[in-house]
Amino acid sequence: MAAKTRMQKVLDLAGQFVTERKGVWSHDDWEGFLAKAAALGVAMDDESKRCLGNILESCKGLRVDSEEAAPAKKPAKTRAETKK
Repeated sequence: MAAKTRMQKVLDLAGQFVTERKGVWSHDDWEGFLAKAAALGVAMDDESKRCLGNILESCKGLRVDSEEAAPAKKPAKTRAETKK
């Protein structure tokens, strides 16, 4: 198996971060995430921080366990066939 790229490691880190916190985190959590990303070799300039924030927000929107917490939607009603 090929070694993971830096991007794959960052995405894994982001997914784990969002999942563990159930989509809610504090500024201290955010700074901890940035430190871990920096340890992976991500530059900590404004552009990288903005990208990392966007990744976290996207992961939050895609959380699978959020679907479990949301009430199930009822299927749409079908129209009755009209008589000809």
